[in-house]
Amino acid sequence: MVPLSEADFAVMPGYWQAMCNQSLTEQFIQKAGKAKKPIIVFVWTDMPRDVPIKEAVVFQTASYRSQKKHNEFNMPIWSEDFLSKYLNGRIPVRKKGQRPVVGFCGEWYLADRTFKNKVKE
Repeated sequence: MVPLSEADFAVMPGYWQAMCNQSLTEQFIQKAGKAKKPIIVFVWTDMPRDVPIKEAVVFQTASYRSQKKHNEFNMPIWSEDFLSKYLNGRIPVRKKGQRPVVGFCGEWYLADRTFKNKVKE
């Protein structure tokens, strides 16, 4: 790690969803701008996000080719091995019950109530 004046770029110290509405983020953007350093931003989410920082280099885990900007790049999502970390390497097998159980891995937006209502029907 080097002082901003010696750096080639400034890396946002957190992922965009956690940082985008904070006053410290605005200060970070202003300091990088004054130092004329490009900003690198990481976006970890299932849905592409707009990062309104002029000329920032954005690495996203999700994107649409038709909406991708020249400064956006895809990156894979990395995670630990959940089986070895949390389940001692064993897959727990549940007994089948009367009522089906459905798992979900992803992001849910409360604003989208149409899908929720269709599932209830």
